[in-house]
This record gives sequence, structure tokens and C-alpha cells, in this order.
Amino acid sequence: MSSGLHKDLQPSERHAPHSFEYANAAARTGASGFVAADVGKQALQTDNNSIWLLTAVTPVWLQLAGDGVTSKTKSGRVLVGDFSGAPMEATVTFANSFADTNYNITLTAEGSANKHWSPQYSSKAVGGFAIKLGSNSKVNLVEVSWQAMADGEVG
Repeated sequence: MSSGLHKDLQPSERHAPHSFEYANAAARTGASGFVAADVGKQALQTDNNSIWLLTAVTPVWLQLAGDGVTSKTKSGRVLVGDFSGAPMEATVTFANSFADTNYNITLTAEGSANKHWSPQYSSKAVGGFAIKLGSNSKVNLVEVSWQAMADGEVG
């Protein structure tokens, strides 16, 4: 039962720009039970924040916003425990892949005791890349922060 609070209402019951929410493309395209009055309503696909317009009850969806697959900028960090091997290496896997490998990677290593690393990336792919620490030791390493940005984007 709804509390009556705006935040607890279903999308179709509140003043949201969209009438439907789906976790992913499979849920959106597999939805059914639409009626003629639903045509022209919008849906939010939450796995990638894309916006879709229902154009037929079968359903047929037209993408209005979001790239539907990728983000143009991704970032994160790799903790010391994620590095292994000799020389030390870790793998970054994106939650949502880029459309292609036309992206730039920036790496910043943070450590203690005035120890410095010059991490490099390798094995660049649409779904992620590897970070080579350039050392056989990770003593005093705290983390490596990374940012991947599609070519032409400004950070």
C-alpha cells in the first residue's frame, strides 16, 4: 500500500516526465498490456538512464535521450588488493561498454611514504582495460584512480 507520499507512488501515478520504468532493454521491449492511450508516453530505462517514447502498443519504442548503451565518461578506482602478478597488474571492467575504443584513459596512483608509481594502461577494449603498475611491488600503494573519456568530450 502506498504511503501517499509523492516519492512512494508508481511512475504513472506521480508527476514524473515518464510513465514507465524498466530495469533494462529486455524488460522494456518485453513489456506488454499497452493500450492506445499509452502511445506517446515516455519510459525511463534505469540501467543506462535512457529515455524512450512509446510509438505503438506492440510495443515500439523510439529513443529520445541518452546513448542507450554507453556513458561518455567513466571513472573509478582500483584498490591495492586488486593488483597481482609480477609485474603488478589489475583489470578494469566497465559496467556499460563504450561503443568503440576511441576513448582516452587517465591514471593516477596514490600511495604513502613518498613512493611514486607511473601506471600505464594496456589491453584497451570497449569493455575495459588493464592497468600495469610498472613494479613488482605494491608496498605503500593505496589506490589507482582512473578516468576513461570518449574522444571529443571535455572533462
